[in-house]
Amino acid sequence: MMKAMMDSKDVTGVSGDLIDIKMLDFSEDRTMAYSAVVASATFSYKGTPNDDVYVFTNVFKKVDGVWETVWGHRSTGRSPDEDPPAPWP
Repeated sequence: MMKAMMDSKDVTGVSGDLIDIKMLDFSEDRTMAYSAVVASATFSYKGTPNDDVYVFTNVFKKVDGVWETVWGHRSTGRSPDEDPPAPWP
């Protein structure tokens, strides 16, 4: 779904940055991993500009030696000038 959205002509001018890695951990056998990161994104959707900061969580699985995202979730973005959420535990 995310790939289809980003490939759409409705989304233009995409850029972004990784701000912080809050969590990154691997399974004992190094075949699964999960992460929580803070990132920024600037883009236009159907001509409406967006500039936000969000949290993205992912679950990765190593398949035939290649890491694949098997699950991901993006929070609702906030304006870059808004205070961040409460500190991470």
